[in-house]
Amino acid sequence: MKRLRVELGSAVAVLLIAVFGFFTIPPRYEGVEDAALFDRIVAVVSTDLVPFVRVVVALVIGLAAGTAILGGVVLRAFRVERRGAQAALIAGGWYAFLFASCVRAPAMFADTLMALPLFSPRLVLLVARTPVLGHAICWAGLHGVPLAVAAGLVVAVTRRRRVLPAALLAAVLLAILAPQVRDLRDLYRVRHRRASAKKSVLVVAVDSLRADQVGLRRDGVLVAPHLERLAGASLFFPETIVALPRTAPSLTSFFTSQYPMKHGVSSMWSPAAMWNQQRHALPVVMANNGYDTFALSDYVGEFLSRIDLGFERVTVPTVELTEIAEQAVLSRQPLLLALALHPLFRPLVPRSIDHVILGYTEYSDPGVILPRLAREVARADEAGRPFFGFLFISPPHSPYASLFPHYARFAAPDYDGPYLFKKDYTSVPRGEPDRAQVRALYAGAVGMADDLVGEVAELLAPSGVGLVVTADHGELLYDHPDVGMGHGDVLRYPHAYTVPLAFFDPAGTWPRGRVDGPVRSIDFAPTLVDLLERYSGEAFSIAPPEQWNRRAFWDGTSLVGSARDPGGFDDIAYAETGLWMTPDAAGARPRIPYPDITALLEPLADPSHRLVMKRDFVPLFLAAKHRMIRRGPLKLLYEPTPDGPVYELYDVVQDPLEQHDLARLEPARVAELAGILGQLMLGYRDGSVVP
Repeated sequence: MKRLRVELGSAVAVLLIAVFGFFTIPPRYEGVEDAALFDRIVAVVSTDLVPFVRVVVALVIGLAAGTAILGGVVLRAFRVERRGAQAALIAGGWYAFLFASCVRAPAMFADTLMALPLFSPRLVLLVARTPVLGHAICWAGLHGVPLAVAAGLVVAVTRRRRVLPAALLAAVLLAILAPQVRDLRDLYRVRHRRASAKKSVLVVAVDSLRADQVGLRRDGVLVAPHLERLAGASLFFPETIVALPRTAPSLTSFFTSQYPMKHGVSSMWSPAAMWNQQRHALPVVMANNGYDTFALSDYVGEFLSRIDLGFERVTVPTVELTEIAEQAVLSRQPLLLALALHPLFRPLVPRSIDHVILGYTEYSDPGVILPRLAREVARADEAGRPFFGFLFISPPHSPYASLFPHYARFAAPDYDGPYLFKKDYTSVPRGEPDRAQVRALYAGAVGMADDLVGEVAELLAPSGVGLVVTADHGELLYDHPDVGMGHGDVLRYPHAYTVPLAFFDPAGTWPRGRVDGPVRSIDFAPTLVDLLERYSGEAFSIAPPEQWNRRAFWDGTSLVGSARDPGGFDDIAYAETGLWMTPDAAGARPRIPYPDITALLEPLADPSHRLVMKRDFVPLFLAAKHRMIRRGPLKLLYEPTPDGPVYELYDVVQDPLEQHDLARLEPARVAELAGILGQLMLGYRDGSVVP
């Protein structure tokens, strides 16, 4: 009876924690705590939210029952008789597991568990800043506790030979080991695969990766050593200018070789009429030429759930109103969330929970991504086709959250401010220590992404897979006093719109070398096709072949020629800003005003509830954009204001910090470049934008 009381007590405790979390933890999304806003979201998606809530409730009940049953079996196996000791062991096991979860992924629990003294951020940091101790705590909590439970089941089976412990042990081992065996099988098959007759290609994009992170050292240590080695063995363009430094528009330009005025995806919330981008998309070209195509990502790839670039398989989360509400529900259940994030238990969670976890901005797990990539490659091999894949990874994106030990890798030991583990989008640093910590978090997240790039290269290089590494945009990171931390708001300074671009062939058939000077992201698609045709013996066409005019089909040009003659590249590079989220996002100069994001967007009247820009505001939004062009060393910046457009001209080679505006000294150059900019801007489908 005493044991039964402890077991029932543990189950009741789990249920009480779940109820307490649901009613006391406020809903948050990307650091925003706005109960009224979440009430509005729930009002819109309430019907769709009910099935998810049922799944969470069922899992919480199962968690309570599992704690009672497994706890009882293990306590009896180890002959723990005293009630206090029994309760202490169950509570201690949970505490060790949860504390290790906080050390491993603190950004996921910073607003919930870590508000409690036993899980305080300072205690977590004390452990994380000592790598040996941090690894020991993570192993003990995340692996030692499950192993102790498994050992108790083994003892119970061997000692008493009862059916229940044996059945529990078999079920637990089968459930945990089956996915792990499958993942190991896929990784082994891919690591030992034979090269296909046609060269397979994987494009890896690291969200928010600044070009200057390749080769950068902090405290004498390379931030991204794998990227540095890869760039040294690649055809490498360190100054690639993206068309619009926001994810969806930028990557649409990458894969269609068109500027936003052509493809029409000019914000993250473009109208639904712009979602189908298959007509000029590189994945369609590759599929038409016999390639198996797929895209895989965590939360930053959610735009591919809307924008159709023609990939045959797309494994990305959806992050719309329903998923935001589901995240708010799951975040209020830290016990369940900690189990769902555990590498051993993640494959066991229902698909609806896994989908929501993929959409968290605070969490990216390379241990989940790499086996899923191997699975996609194995599927292509089973179909007997070469593959063209896109892997999009998120760690350096705001809120710059990473796993242990990366988040503590470059942080100042004495920092004790609000950005210990992440930087919420809406918060503003109070001084240079805060800004330095944000940069340290970013560098740690780049290091975590770099490790994954290294693992991907190691996995695919033996079979000769071509690897392209790039980014959708960079990040400003408060490097200048007149701009903020992010991307897509202003075009001053290159850090937000300049990214690295590397073409690596482990077989050595593609050319290598560093090509300094500006190139364009729209040149990526024709360059890749050119490399495959010139050096890998492929031949590309679009059916019917007579329509295949590459120069008419794509706006970009191949960079292979510039690799042989760096001085011969003289095309115009263009970029524009995205949607301003806050009134002061465009910088100090007055901008053409439009409503804030809550008034600009509306959910579609369909089950997806996807947010799109209201059609009436599109012309105003387009007219308000800042724009720039770069030709050689000259950069022309165009900023429309309520009093008319303002032009600035900089020689960014002689003046990389853009301190000396040459517009008044060089009016003829301004007029020439403004005319070119006007021609580009008139390419918009609605024709509403004229400088």
